[in-house]
Amino acid sequence: MQDIQQEVVSLPRSYQTELMEQAKLENLVICLPTGSGKTYIAVMLIKEMAHDTRRSIDDGGKRTIFLVKTVALVQQQSEYIRIHTDLKVGKYYGELKVDLWDKERWINEFEQHQVLVFTAKVFLDLVDHNYFPLYKVNLLIFDECHHSTGENCYASLMRRHYDTCHDQPRILGLTASISAKKLKLSQLETTAKQIEETYRARLASGSDREESARCGTSARVEHIRCFNYKEYIKTSYESITIAFDTIQSILLDLEPYVKAKKAERERIEHDLSEVMLSEDYLGENVTQYNSLSVDYTIFLQSEYVNIPRLKRYLEQLIHVGYELGLYGLFLATKSLQKALKSSQALDLISDAQGKQLFDDSLQRIDCLVDDILQGLIDINQGNDGVLFSSKVLNLFQRINTDMDKNSLVRCIVFVERIYTATVLTQILIGLMSRMVPLNNNHLKIKYLTGPRANIGDAKMTAKYLQQVIKEFRTGQVHVLVATAVVEEGLDIPKCNLVFRFNKPPNFSSYMQSKGRARAKQNASYVLLIDESDEQKDITDYGTYEDIEKKIRDGFSIDNDDDFNTDDSNQLEPYRTENGVVISAVRAAQIIYEYCAVLGNGRICPPRILFSETDHDTFTSILSMPANCPVLDDIICENRKKKLAKFQCCLKMVELLHQRGELNDHCLPHHKRLLVINDIPIKNRLFKLCDELFEKKNDSTMEEFPKQIASFPPSTTDSSNIWYLYRISIRSENDKFGFIVPTKLIELPNFNLYVASNEILTVDVAYVKTIDYAKHRHELERFCRYLFENIFDEITHSSDSILKFDIEHSSFKCLPCLLKDTDEIDEERMLSICNRLNKPVEDYSQSPDDELYTAQHLTQKIFYMKMPSDSSPKRTSDLWEHKKKIETIKTYADYFQEKVPDVNIHRDAIMVEMKGISKPRINYLYSSPSDKKNDSTSTCSNQPSVYYPIELLHYAPFNIADMQFFHKLPSILVRITQLYYIEQLRTLFATHVKNYSLMDVSLMRTSVSFTDCLKTMNSTSMECLLIPPQTILPLISLTYESSIAMNQPMPDIFFQAITRRSCGEQVDHENLEILGDCFLKLAVSMSLYIKYPSAGAGVLTNKKKIEISNENLYRLTIQNKLKAYLNVEKINFRGTKAN
Repeated sequence: MQDIQQEVVSLPRSYQTELMEQAKLENLVICLPTGSGKTYIAVMLIKEMAHDTRRSIDDGGKRTIFLVKTVALVQQQSEYIRIHTDLKVGKYYGELKVDLWDKERWINEFEQHQVLVFTAKVFLDLVDHNYFPLYKVNLLIFDECHHSTGENCYASLMRRHYDTCHDQPRILGLTASISAKKLKLSQLETTAKQIEETYRARLASGSDREESARCGTSARVEHIRCFNYKEYIKTSYESITIAFDTIQSILLDLEPYVKAKKAERERIEHDLSEVMLSEDYLGENVTQYNSLSVDYTIFLQSEYVNIPRLKRYLEQLIHVGYELGLYGLFLATKSLQKALKSSQALDLISDAQGKQLFDDSLQRIDCLVDDILQGLIDINQGNDGVLFSSKVLNLFQRINTDMDKNSLVRCIVFVERIYTATVLTQILIGLMSRMVPLNNNHLKIKYLTGPRANIGDAKMTAKYLQQVIKEFRTGQVHVLVATAVVEEGLDIPKCNLVFRFNKPPNFSSYMQSKGRARAKQNASYVLLIDESDEQKDITDYGTYEDIEKKIRDGFSIDNDDDFNTDDSNQLEPYRTENGVVISAVRAAQIIYEYCAVLGNGRICPPRILFSETDHDTFTSILSMPANCPVLDDIICENRKKKLAKFQCCLKMVELLHQRGELNDHCLPHHKRLLVINDIPIKNRLFKLCDELFEKKNDSTMEEFPKQIASFPPSTTDSSNIWYLYRISIRSENDKFGFIVPTKLIELPNFNLYVASNEILTVDVAYVKTIDYAKHRHELERFCRYLFENIFDEITHSSDSILKFDIEHSSFKCLPCLLKDTDEIDEERMLSICNRLNKPVEDYSQSPDDELYTAQHLTQKIFYMKMPSDSSPKRTSDLWEHKKKIETIKTYADYFQEKVPDVNIHRDAIMVEMKGISKPRINYLYSSPSDKKNDSTSTCSNQPSVYYPIELLHYAPFNIADMQFFHKLPSILVRITQLYYIEQLRTLFATHVKNYSLMDVSLMRTSVSFTDCLKTMNSTSMECLLIPPQTILPLISLTYESSIAMNQPMPDIFFQAITRRSCGEQVDHENLEILGDCFLKLAVSMSLYIKYPSAGAGVLTNKKKIEISNENLYRLTIQNKLKAYLNVEKINFRGTKAN
């Protein structure tokens, strides 16, 4: 109670008691001024009739229903009833997902609560679908009941269900303004007659009009005249119009495209309708129908709607700019710029013209924000008359005046548009901080708009709406900028200042917004009037005041008047045997809900076409999605398009209900159980364990021990027989090899790409078996040296991060050096390993073909010795440095201080060196940007350095070895890839009849990973007789001398298991896509064979369960694949290398 600060009424006023007594005897619509206590009359009546609601439904009890228009009013009125009664109150609105509740859930809600407060749409749907019959309601209260025309929920409920109810509930309507439409004084009696007809009730205001008027709100009406900003800048600041002209220019460029697309859609719809209205469009005309149907589908999916949406946004900008001024235009345009850049609208536009038009518009918006508007604001700094409209300045001045007088308690500013609310809030906050810095921390401003608004930083959920209203009630927020969402019924007793920033559209809006000024003393209702419309606005406001006075004073109703009904009321609703009543509008809603279920939540809309006849009527054609059991089109004709559409929807609802596609309450089956959910018992146990022990949410983390697939595959054989392979790089003399514990399948040769477009071909050939135990010590020492000193150096890390552990590694491939006789060259391997941290002992032991490191440096920098000149530097030479240090005179002094543990000779020749540029380590694809020679070179832009011989060590390798060792990781990666590719190729050729496997030795060219889908004339197709542009590179060969078979090449398989052939990022994106497609295809075919009579929509739901992440995870656990789950992206360099 303290949270929402509701006023507790302890003693009713005389007119409240009078009206309550009348409402006990007859249906009543109570028309009283805002703030006069209409809701308390309803509470009195609820308590008077509570004897029925205190009983159980099963014992013949009934329930009181209180209907409101907004979520905010659900919260307010339910709390008010709870405070003033001892009854249990329930509250219900769409955001609670009540449309997914089944009948059992609703039965429980009605049993547990005696008074239920609904948004009107929710309760109407319940009654329409016979979830709760109207005869079980004892009292039906309509809050703000002036909403009572056409297909409004209030009117629909009364029209469709009240008269046919055998035990009708008492009706109580509450209103202050009689009509929600534009109203003239002469129409007041007719409107009152309509509201009585709608609610089958009598309109009453009580006999003591003076008391009810005295107890209602009595805000003082003020008019503030404001200059028209558009005319002001045109006459005085013409440069400002550049910004508006820029937006108008973009709109003019968009207009032809929008018109053309609209005409194109009308043409396609017309042509398709004409074909479908022919006698046999699925027979003789099926080809033409299919062509037009495809054109229509492609057009609907082309996302051209983004252009009209952009057009509407730009039109909003112009309106906001003239409403709020230059700074408001800047804020709104900047917000639009941000939204457009963060969206994917440009990517979704398929046609080139629309994409170009949208992109051009984005660039012009960038120019508008960053250059034009920003420049105009900078030029006009300090000129508030240009930066802000007269309305904004008058609004701010009026608020500021009340603040200075300490009379501002709560203030609401009503605006017409969402954009205006969001931008005006930012402007007021900025003005407050700039002009009234002392009060800035005490005055809090927020905005509220409708729940579907997607503009601004705040998401207008029901929860956020409730929170802001609560803050406004309690004084945490002082100024509320709002659209009509809080215009009706919001009770803030301390609100003493209300503005109409825009003119209210009708009398009801005028009255309702005025009624928000609820403070009993010094309440003001301020109307900001544009000077260009001043005379008309003042006349309209005078009319509204006259209507208000006439309502307050009372008037008589002529019962002989007649009135028109909405067109859709002319269509007879669909009624079922068990009391469900479906109106035309509700039928259309059900059709779209049903299609959403068919599409498993995805967009799967019905198709509705129109064709104009030659006798001034319209034909509507309703076609359902292909997986709907009702395959026939529904064709209806009516004088109006809308009525023809509604007729089709009513007929389709009837057919779907008869086919069992809708349940007994005429609602789609949200849980379609036509396929038996035969989940294996072990999966059910997994699910049960989850529910009992694993309470997970989106932030729950689970770590799995990483396990990498073995290369080659591990075996249980513990034999010391290993297999030796030779790696030959054509054009190079190095003899390199590797040993593996199991024999590999034969691998094709492949390419390495070095600088200057040079390609090196690599061959991998089996040599012989060896005794691993005999060579184990030398091999493991050499490999440890490779991994921990050479490969580790490639990572550029100061600390070693690679550790060699053959026992626990999944990669059991040990590189080695070979002699010309293909024996393992242990002597050379040992000599390389002995280089580790080996010092240079004398100047004569520093040849030019070696690489060196400086032991005192933490970075892994390799140096090459520079040719000595005639006068080399010595350690005794004076130290050359800009910053002089007293203790350092010579180079010997400097290095001795840097490395005190090493004795530096005082007069010795120093070695002149330069750091080298290390070659790249990825040679698997060509690097166009690498134009330099791949041989080791010095960093030419760096000066030479001089080191005493005592500080130098030999690098882990010399210059010649470095060239080869840097290529080794690429070679090992490619060998591993080709091993898996050849296995996949073998599997593919073995199980597909049209393929056979060629021996890799017969392949004419190296495996080159060009993109076959882009470059169809691959070199690997040279022996094909078929034109290369028409097929993929599959080699034709004679395998058994007579049978020609297609040969799947490694190129194709490599592209399938890597991200892209040119970049080779090896994250298996393509393999994932292929796997997903194969999984979906396999499951879909299996389900189709297993359940041949089930509908496509049902099978789609079943497939979704089968391929869900949850089910795949369970299968991973059951098949002991959990260790292979890995979400990290492969990283080869640095401390994050994995």
